[in-house]
Amino acid sequence: FYALLPIVLWSATRMTRTARPPKILLAAVALWALTFGAELCHHGAASFYWFYVFPPIRLPDFTIGILLGIAFLKRSAISRTGLRPTTRELLVVGGIILATLVSPAFPASVRFSALSLPFSAALISVFARQGGAISRFFSAPAFVRLGEISFAFYLVHLLVIDALALTPLSYLAAIPTALVISLALSFVLYHGVEEPFRRLLCSTFMVRAAGPSAAS
Repeated sequence: FYALLPIVLWSATRMTRTARPPKILLAAVALWALTFGAELCHHGAASFYWFYVFPPIRLPDFTIGILLGIAFLKRSAISRTGLRPTTRELLVVGGIILATLVSPAFPASVRFSALSLPFSAALISVFARQGGAISRFFSAPAFVRLGEISFAFYLVHLLVIDALALTPLSYLAAIPTALVISLALSFVLYHGVEEPFRRLLCSTFMVRAAGPSAAS
């Protein structure tokens, strides 16, 4: 998906260049509905692999995220909902809780992908505006730092859990141990790998975009 990002992003931006946010959102919803329907129609032991683990099948999710990102950047046309920012945040959190409560009624492949996708998208969209009381609370430096290292945490936490499963630690002791080790490794990865490479990539592309005169 990282390798495909330039192609998918270029195609999506080109197709939506003159489209207004409602049309972009409609395209994302249509793609989600196709994915949701396909997952609901296929059951069995292999469905979790083919509809959740198998990488190519997640390309629609990836494309939907790009479409929603483009719609958000054009959000001025859809930002007037009439609701207070805190109310929007409470509603979207309630939606996440509701989706979690009803999720056991769906197959695992649906539960972890298509079912959660619209609620997760709404959560990101609403909290990215940073206008409500909940988002102000999570704007504290400690939470911002946790957000920065969250991708590294996603990469390492299962490895840590699998490693601790081979130790004699009890389940209750392994939980805080896994959390502490995962946070520590995430901090190291973010500051030692992710952030340096991000700065390198940004500076490289900025120099090339500026032209030879700026580089000299």
